[in-house]
Amino acid sequence: MKRYCFLLRGAFVFTLLLFTPSTAASNEPPFMVEPDYSSLLSDEFTSLPDTYNQTGPFKVKVGVRAIEEPVVRVILSVLQNGEQVRQIEMKEIETDIYQGSFTIAGNPGDDISYFSIAYTEWGDALQTMPKHFKILYPANPYADILLVFNDVRNDSFYTQILNKLGYEYELWNYDLHRGIDTSVTNWGWDKIIIAGSSVNCIPTRSYEGNPFAAFLKSGKKIAPRNLLLASQDYIFANNESARVIFNAGDFAYDFFSLGSATSDSDPAKDSLFVGLVGDPISGSFAKSPLILNPLLSGMKNWIDQTKALGEGVDIFYSWNQGYSSGVRLDADSFKTVFLPWMMSMMLDSVYANGQWRGIPSPQASQLMINILSWFGSYVKVTRENLSGADKFSLSANHPNPFNSQTMFRVTLPRKCHVTIEIYNILGQRIKTVLDFEMPAGNQFIRWDGKDDEGQTVSTGIYFYRIRARKFFGVHKMLFLH
Repeated sequence: MKRYCFLLRGAFVFTLLLFTPSTAASNEPPFMVEPDYSSLLSDEFTSLPDTYNQTGPFKVKVGVRAIEEPVVRVILSVLQNGEQVRQIEMKEIETDIYQGSFTIAGNPGDDISYFSIAYTEWGDALQTMPKHFKILYPANPYADILLVFNDVRNDSFYTQILNKLGYEYELWNYDLHRGIDTSVTNWGWDKIIIAGSSVNCIPTRSYEGNPFAAFLKSGKKIAPRNLLLASQDYIFANNESARVIFNAGDFAYDFFSLGSATSDSDPAKDSLFVGLVGDPISGSFAKSPLILNPLLSGMKNWIDQTKALGEGVDIFYSWNQGYSSGVRLDADSFKTVFLPWMMSMMLDSVYANGQWRGIPSPQASQLMINILSWFGSYVKVTRENLSGADKFSLSANHPNPFNSQTMFRVTLPRKCHVTIEIYNILGQRIKTVLDFEMPAGNQFIRWDGKDDEGQTVSTGIYFYRIRARKFFGVHKMLFLH
């Protein structure tokens, strides 16, 4: 875990470490001293990312290394929309390391600020400059896909494809929100797409506390999680050597089944990639190679060579040099695809408004269709229904977790008989929510947490399943009684 330090007047170095909370502290300090801002020489804090978490708890650690003046206490101060709501006296959990946590009664749109103050034996109060994060709410809470990227434009390559294919998705700009936490990754999406240069949010090695690891670990065989990572810099961005080997315990091995990789092959020769006959993702390109166009994307094809181990499958091969590039893994409780090149290089040129520009090629759309279909999209999108008008879907429920009632949406492209049932963790059906013919359109279904006998179910994980014509969908939810 990284430490960020600021220097204080001739005496102290503070390190603030912020991470996912587990416990809350409520001690209020009996006194406050006016902070001495003039003693602050530098400030190198890292902000918590914006979050969907409205209450916390948020845990904070502060490292204090005394040089001259002894420290007698350390305080964490929290402000909500500019008003102070918490003053937490932090406890020393090991030598020179202090810890505290806080909860808030937050709402979407709130701005949460925090700073720490050290009080010395000589009466000084040395304070950091405040940092902040915002409490947010998804724009599309019932979407099945979370798109994580760092392009400030909403009309990026990936949104163009998803819009064209008719998929619903939620956007998360990794840079704009200064990272991501588990409240976002585990909101209820079934699929996460990580694209562009935001690849550094995925580690190659240790992944304790990583929100994407938490997302994949939350999957079950009946409701797997799915993740696509498409980037040419996964190895480079994680400061790996040009040639690297991965082992059990590494994120690359455990979640991509990646055994080895070679970073940045010859960019002048990487432009055509051939798929495997019959492969659900690359089979469409077994006879007609996938084409990358670096000229239109404004960058070189810095393709990485990859080699899958165990249950992983190598899915693409360089037409020019013959090495494997790209892996997929079906681990029952989750599925992953790693493409070590930018899908945004799959472009066609179009002349518009007096200039040439690139747009996603039909191959790019087909590749996305193949990946999302393998991930278990609710209907396989084809070139005949790229508008998404003919699409069955079952949304993630909201709220989740819930303790009284929850709601989910069913989208029906045509009138048909629909059955929706609730199952417990043992696979036993406990409730038939509906079993009759429904009209086409968006239908919103509520469940009050009661079984077929009218009894409130116990706290635990439940699954709701829909059957409509040939469509079948399953989602997980958590009931808190």
